[in-house]
Amino acid sequence: MLRPDFAKTGYRGGVPMGGDLRDAPKGKAPRLMIRALRDPDGANLDRVQIVKGWLDGKGELHERIYDVACSDDRAINKKNRCDRPVGDTVDIDKATLHR
Repeated sequence: MLRPDFAKTGYRGGVPMGGDLRDAPKGKAPRLMIRALRDPDGANLDRVQIVKGWLDGKGELHERIYDVACSDDRAINKKNRCDRPVGDTVDIDKATLHR
């Protein structure tokens, strides 16, 4: 859903990209607001991902990646990843993007 007050809403009640979720209710999943745009002069977006990083009780760093949107009508599988690769978007011989 597009919102004209997207940033205002996010900053009022949320955590910006790269921030730490603190004081979250125990046992509840966070609600996320996501907006992604490609650079008009760059390649198309392949997917939108959430990267979760945390330290466990032993101080060890962990990371989990969740695909939340995939291009080209691909679906997200049970492992929370796009179900198939998108394919090449680069012409390697010409070092240019396919348009």
